[in-house]
Amino acid sequence: MEKEVLDILKSMQQDMQAMKHEMKTMQQGMETMHQDINALKVEQQRANEKLDRIENKIDITYDQVARSAEDVISIKSDLNFVEEVTARNCNDIEKLRGIK
Repeated sequence: MEKEVLDILKSMQQDMQAMKHEMKTMQQGMETMHQDINALKVEQQRANEKLDRIENKIDITYDQVARSAEDVISIKSDLNFVEEVTARNCNDIEKLRGIK
């Protein structure tokens, strides 16, 4: 009977050692996951910062394009005026040639 109890206790002790080992392995796995999660957070923060910089550059580019479009419209208007004046001048020159 005493031997059976000792065998049962040894078996329980072995089971407990195995469980301790498994728990230690799981704890190490959890620590690794925690480190991985922290690394992901850092990378996500860097990605967010890059996106913020890209958005800022897009805003600046949008403003520059809008100003360029305004300049193009102004230049077209000025060019139309020059064309009208040139046409009138050509007509005036023809009239003056006809007078001679």
